[in-house]
Amino acid sequence: MERDLKVFCAAIVKGILRGIYFFLKLFPTHPGKVTFLSRQSDEPSLDFLLLEEEIRRQCPDCETVFLCRRMGDGALALVRDFFVIVKQMKHLAESRVCILDSYSIPVSILKHKKELFVLQIWHAMGAIKKFGYQSLGREGGRDARLARAMEMHKGYDAIVSGSQAMVPFFAEAFGAPRKKFLPVGMPRIDYLLENEEKLRHVVRSQHPEWKGKTVVLYAPTFRRNREYQTDDLLRAMDWDKYVLIVKGHPLKELEVSDSQAETCDSYSAMELLPAADIVITDYSAISIEAAALLKPVYFYVYDLEEYARDTGLNIDLEAEMPGCVYRDAAALAAGMEREYPRDSIRRFRDTYVAQAAQKRLATKAIAACVLQRIKEAGR
Repeated sequence: MERDLKVFCAAIVKGILRGIYFFLKLFPTHPGKVTFLSRQSDEPSLDFLLLEEEIRRQCPDCETVFLCRRMGDGALALVRDFFVIVKQMKHLAESRVCILDSYSIPVSILKHKKELFVLQIWHAMGAIKKFGYQSLGREGGRDARLARAMEMHKGYDAIVSGSQAMVPFFAEAFGAPRKKFLPVGMPRIDYLLENEEKLRHVVRSQHPEWKGKTVVLYAPTFRRNREYQTDDLLRAMDWDKYVLIVKGHPLKELEVSDSQAETCDSYSAMELLPAADIVITDYSAISIEAAALLKPVYFYVYDLEEYARDTGLNIDLEAEMPGCVYRDAAALAAGMEREYPRDSIRRFRDTYVAQAAQKRLATKAIAACVLQRIKEAGR
């Protein structure tokens, strides 16, 4: 009954928004206007900032607007964030290009002007786990009826992928043809590679107590309907040798029971990557960002069978990263004492980090796509 009500409410609000958008589209399009939309956070992401900087560097006359607001899902989000969505609609009606890093209600449910170009630069470098249409109806995925009622991931003209190898998985997740994909990597990889030493120095200089220890970053993936399990890992750590930084997903808090573990609240997991000597994750795409820096990556997958059943996986980690995948925390701790299989992480990087990103050209490649559309509008 509750699900039916949500679908019904979604249909009503969609009709209202489409009526409003009909009149908003009567306003003229600004040929050089680029609107950035996100529901991941209330501030522009590093990818957004780097891309905006490159667009404005090449096209100083471009007008750029950031509309970033963390929003909920489904019918309730339509009602609660109604006026935020209307504001986004106004800018969409005036823009030549829309760039987004997540699902956007107005982008997907509305019929836009033909000249609007929508570019999806998904917030993850890749998809170790299944998401979007891949996981509909699963315990760890979206409700299928509501996702279709909200027309999830519709309306994209092009989609950025972290690599060619990820295109088939992204195509399934977005329900989009492979010809729409731009497999060039993400601006954040350019930034990490260009600034690795500086970023490492900034973080480490603030923690002189880390000197002489191996710094380990533990950053598990977002878990929709399940809690993190960290106690075994914390018990297995040799605190005389290691510093453990624990970072949950931005959308899900990770509570730490051991006071010896650190959270470094001033930094995101990505900002801590250069400072880390070792990275531990599970099904998170941070493994791909770490691979770009050739950091030793270990996969702590204590619930592998259960997670594969409830959410689904695109990559067989045990096959692709032999010697780096552990289901038991004590075995992981023992594995960290052995020599790391460097060939595994190099293969992983070369497979899942696009050559453009490895050469620090991802930002320029994405900006070129955007500026080509703006140039076409000026003809």
